[in-house]
Amino acid sequence: MFGLTLQQPKRWFKQRMWQWLAKRQPAASKLKLQQRFLFVFPTSYGFSLLGLVLLLYLLGTNYQNNLILLQSYFLIGLLLLSIMLSFRNLSGLTLSATSPPAVFQGEDISVTLLLTEQQHRQQILFQLDAFSLLCPQLPDTLMLKLPATARGYYQLPRIAVSTVHPFGLVRCWCYPLLQQHYWVYPKPQHQDNYLPPDADAGELQWSHLSPYQAGDPLQRIDWKRLARQPQQPVVKVFSNVLPEQQRLLTLPPLTGVALEIALSDLCAQIIELSQARQSYALQLPNQLIEFGTGPEHRRRCLEALTLC
Repeated sequence: MFGLTLQQPKRWFKQRMWQWLAKRQPAASKLKLQQRFLFVFPTSYGFSLLGLVLLLYLLGTNYQNNLILLQSYFLIGLLLLSIMLSFRNLSGLTLSATSPPAVFQGEDISVTLLLTEQQHRQQILFQLDAFSLLCPQLPDTLMLKLPATARGYYQLPRIAVSTVHPFGLVRCWCYPLLQQHYWVYPKPQHQDNYLPPDADAGELQWSHLSPYQAGDPLQRIDWKRLARQPQQPVVKVFSNVLPEQQRLLTLPPLTGVALEIALSDLCAQIIELSQARQSYALQLPNQLIEFGTGPEHRRRCLEALTLC
């Protein structure tokens, strides 16, 4: 109970911090780290040094020992020098990112960072979600990984860039937000026990619309069209006859786990049909992608599935 009470102000503080950062550091395609983007704060070693400086200063003034006072002044000067050098290690570094390639759910997203003015910078740590990479010397490009846990179209999250160079007494850091998005497609996986409605072992295919007649199955009525034209009800007619080398993939109106299973199965079928260079169309509850082939058609279908 006490732990939950502590989590609430911590969560509130993080939300306020991200809101403040969104105003102070908006998304940019290319970002040069300047004074307004950088923060400096002592590390645990820095606070220990401050405590030691305070103790030495009190001892020196109490016993009027100039040598102890000189040592305290030296240590506080070392701390100030560490602040300037840590800030200088990040200041002026320019970051940009290429558009991450689309991945499937469960894979890792590869984020390529492009660095300029990176010479003579040392011991810089890059963190993206749970992934971290410490660079003793900065290259022109570096690769970060981000787990793709859920399908969707996402903005690249903020990257934590920090350094404690050279003495480890202070940490200089920033949270740049680069203007890049990425796609996470559904995980391609065949479901042996999944069959779309109105299908006979996967052989029946949607053929055309026909005027409704008494006795037609109610589940085959085109309800969307009926809402627009209530005077002209039609039903979907299925048949086994489609032009050779053509497939119509259909996503029924589902929710929850059933929807994710259907999306995974359709994603696997799209990949197989694309590899076989077979023409296919995709019928979604609110969209129809006509028959086609090729990488562009595959991309359109996978993106449409992702947004379902």
